[in-house]
Amino acid sequence: MPPCDRDTYVSGYEDWYTLDDCPNFDICSTCLMGNFRDHYHFAFFRPVTPGIRSRDTKVRCDFSRPWLRLAWLLTLQRQLPNLNLVKSIYHYLEHPSTLACPDIHTKPHTWFTVLDDLTRKPIPSLSICRTDVQTIELLLPSLRGFFVPLPSAKGSRSSSTTDTSSRLCTFRTTNNNRFPIYLDFLISLHETAMQQSPRNLPDMTPFVHLVKHKLAIDECPRDNILQGAKWFFIPSLPEFTVCEDCYDDVIVPLLRQDRDLVMRFNRKAELLSTITDVAREASCALYSGRMRVEFARAVDTNDLRALARVARARRDMEVELQRKAQPVIAKIGEVDDALIRAEDRGETREARRLEDEREALERKLRTLQARWKEVE
Repeated sequence: MPPCDRDTYVSGYEDWYTLDDCPNFDICSTCLMGNFRDHYHFAFFRPVTPGIRSRDTKVRCDFSRPWLRLAWLLTLQRQLPNLNLVKSIYHYLEHPSTLACPDIHTKPHTWFTVLDDLTRKPIPSLSICRTDVQTIELLLPSLRGFFVPLPSAKGSRSSSTTDTSSRLCTFRTTNNNRFPIYLDFLISLHETAMQQSPRNLPDMTPFVHLVKHKLAIDECPRDNILQGAKWFFIPSLPEFTVCEDCYDDVIVPLLRQDRDLVMRFNRKAELLSTITDVAREASCALYSGRMRVEFARAVDTNDLRALARVARARRDMEVELQRKAQPVIAKIGEVDDALIRAEDRGETREARRLEDEREALERKLRTLQARWKEVE
């Protein structure tokens, strides 16, 4: 499924469509044509009435949201004659009482987890927000009751027995390679159980084993530059550093197939060698979809040179963009401090000037981030 290029709020477009019974649902023409045009479900959509909102109004494509995309894929997989599953997910996520998943932010929520298959106690290091749990249960009804409230920590001031502290959601959809791994596993368990009998409850032990395995591994640091960290890499290609999480996801399965290129990786994470005592900086090079495709191609053709070209070009761009971004980030911090002082002194004109300066700096930073997205 091609990614949506309107996954953030944008203005200036008039090719929006909406969905019957969901008047506030917006889908861009690219997503509509790319995903629905060849299916009779296309008839459930209609163009947004011209003039209903200003061309300057910022709108986000709702079909850029992973949960709605999953609802559509399950609709196709189950050969459902309507879009009721998509609508039910949309209505739930948009309901005023639904607290949005914190996603990449550490925030308070009502948290759930699963029971350890051995101790039958809740696993404390797994935290799934109530919103994601209820979304999963709408999509995969055989899993209802599998997720249990995460108990409040001992000594918590909360009167609730369920943890409502600030946590990071395990099922966040942004920058989280574990999300599709967990979700694919749950879908497989649900669909297998349903094929056997609609009354069947899936055996969730394999999922608990997967969770425990992944929780024993640090999550991928992605493009965060780390100093003194240990990596998996090919000795002749230290620019292609792989974290333990991505090594487990991508390389370990290929090792079981005795693929020649992956056999060249060191078998345990090691420090990158340097000519000084200062530990070498690096980030993970195998978290993005693009690099995983490039890596798979290199493995299939056993072409280390091709992988080296891509990895070194990516690393050079990473260093360049980091060099350009650091002073911009530092300047934003300085402007924020100056803005606070101006507001405290009641200097309205100066505060407005600083706000404009900050907006310009953020645009520059977004441009650098967009360039990085193309090559990460």
